[in-house]
Amino acid sequence: MAEKKKPDMLQPVTDDTRAAARDLLDNATYASIATIDPKTGDPMCSRIGFATDSKGHPVFIMSSLSGHHAALVNHPQTSLLIGEPGSGDPLAHERISLFGKAVQVQDEEDRASVRTSYLSRNPKAKLYVDLNGFTFWRLLAERAGYVVGFGKAYALTSADLKA
Repeated sequence: MAEKKKPDMLQPVTDDTRAAARDLLDNATYASIATIDPKTGDPMCSRIGFATDSKGHPVFIMSSLSGHHAALVNHPQTSLLIGEPGSGDPLAHERISLFGKAVQVQDEEDRASVRTSYLSRNPKAKLYVDLNGFTFWRLLAERAGYVVGFGKAYALTSADLKA
């Protein structure tokens, strides 16, 4: 007997979908990062501050003392879950999961631009952003899962995420 194929529950991506996903990326203040622990291979997840750079890529800062820093140096493939928490059912809230490669911001001019973007969304980070050992990272998203609510899920490409 032939195996029954599951129906595709993903919705078609439209310009409105792209704009809404972009709006979430450009305005959300909460994100979580998922990495792989280089010592154990275990998954790790943590809340981070983030912003978007001039090209719309998510950027974040990390202490070189954190386990996530070592994880990204060892294995830069990562994901970010971005969305605002709210009351009620957590699965009913808009969120986007980005999957891609994290690259450390090395160039001083680029770092200055990323720093400005980051501090505009996370002004309290001014307390530590320039301390020794803190580095900026950029996520080069290859794809994303965007959920607007129950039954409203979309698979986005890197092209869909362009600012």
